[in-house]
Amino acid sequence: MSALAAQAELPCAITKDADGQIQNRSYRYLTLDKLIEQTRPILTKHGLVLTQHPTMVERCDTFVPGLVGNDATVEAEYER
Repeated sequence: MSALAAQAELPCAITKDADGQIQNRSYRYLTLDKLIEQTRPILTKHGLVLTQHPTMVERCDTFVPGLVGNDATVEAEYER
């Protein structure tokens, strides 16, 4: 399966590249731009595409990530 081959090449960790703050709590996070930059070449090499589509999860709009390839489609699942 191409998803498994891609997973073997993907980095185990990508450095967080942005800062955020909620009230008095500061945190670092990985932007979507950096995630795509670091993973797209490997996904493309294996014929995979990262997708997102809006959906409702617990009364909140969110984007559900998915992975589409020639041999399978994988979509994240959320427990409610």
